[in-house]
Amino acid sequence: MKPFFTTLLIISILSIGSVFSQDNLSLFIQNNPSAMLINPALTPANSFICIPAIGSMGVNVSNSFGLGDISDANSGTYTLSSSKISDMLTKSNSFLAGDYSVDAINIGAPFGESNFIGLSIRTRGIAAGSIGDGVFELLLDNPFNTYKSYDIVADYKYLLWNEIGFTFAHRWNDNWNFGARVKFLSGMATMETSDFNFVAEKHYDKYYISGTQNTNQYDHFDALGGNPGFGFDLGAAYTSNDKHFTGMASISDFGIISWNSYARNIVANNPDAKYEFNGLGELKDDFNALKGSYDNLSDFLTDSLVPEFMQTIGNDTLSESFTSSLPFCIQVGGNYAIDEALSHNVNLAFLGRNISADHYYYAISAGYYWLSPSKHWQLLANYTYYNNSSSGIAIGAVFNAEVVQAFITLDNVSGVFNATNAQHVGMKLGISLRNLLF
Repeated sequence: MKPFFTTLLIISILSIGSVFSQDNLSLFIQNNPSAMLINPALTPANSFICIPAIGSMGVNVSNSFGLGDISDANSGTYTLSSSKISDMLTKSNSFLAGDYSVDAINIGAPFGESNFIGLSIRTRGIAAGSIGDGVFELLLDNPFNTYKSYDIVADYKYLLWNEIGFTFAHRWNDNWNFGARVKFLSGMATMETSDFNFVAEKHYDKYYISGTQNTNQYDHFDALGGNPGFGFDLGAAYTSNDKHFTGMASISDFGIISWNSYARNIVANNPDAKYEFNGLGELKDDFNALKGSYDNLSDFLTDSLVPEFMQTIGNDTLSESFTSSLPFCIQVGGNYAIDEALSHNVNLAFLGRNISADHYYYAISAGYYWLSPSKHWQLLANYTYYNNSSSGIAIGAVFNAEVVQAFITLDNVSGVFNATNAQHVGMKLGISLRNLLF
């Protein structure tokens, strides 16, 4: 049971926001293997071998608020504000999410005159969640000797998986390129709730908590498989005759994973029952009294308080297989070179991702990149607007040589100069060797 509540606690503390890696920026890196992992039609001009682990890796986290949005500042000291947190959490688009990916193998090469093939082995993960303002009201706005009701509503998901992908792309003519990738998946761990609704009623000096939950989880962490899945990506790319305009569109991560032997379904079967306790002061007293039995407060909560609470509400844990959907993504972009040398380029891109069953998010970006006449250097920048009403500026740099390409992209450069209101953190980098296969 501990991973279940640890995850909920982490999601509650970290905040609520939305995630989009700077894949919109990566789309426009010339001859970049990681772009092919986004859209299988964006094949490089030459064969490539990505260096394991650092061939392409990325970590991204993004929120719908910054530190200044949830706290009050006084002489450089920040104090959490219950009113600001409540205002932030009651927004309908509040959500926290993060993703990461590491490529163990990513290789590709031309095959025949018009085809390109590739093989990728990757580890990927996504975590997302939201929680209602009732939790923070309970902790921060809790007047003594009053009656008050707090809604504790949560929606969270994490998914960790390995994938083996086989890519095939075909150049239809001088203008059109089409690509597809089939992916064999192996689930390692997951948790997803479809119903987590509790109410904490304060009756002067006591609390009564009741509610429902329905959660699927697999926390055995099976790194070698046993939870099979299947997915695919599709993509298309267009280049005008004069090479000034390029357009691309793709759908990716369309697939499912089946969870088997260690899969569990957790359901509260007595939602009308009420758990009674005397507030945080009682928790502290109980913990201190049992300090010799517990190393820290987290152990006390997950090993003592939570099981007692779950027993009261009639929590059942059933061994039951289930399936999880990948975070399906749609991406569309276009780039136009404004000079004859094709050095100065402007672009637009859209990314939409289905994070969970009830949350679909998008990002719209406008960008620019410069390609040096020698083609050795490429510098990129874009401005991205997220549907959680936040925005960020990203930059990237690429170095190209005959046999190597290295790149890095950084999200939310403006946050470096305004850390109080920074809402995005993201980085993506990669190194690949070229022209070594054929």
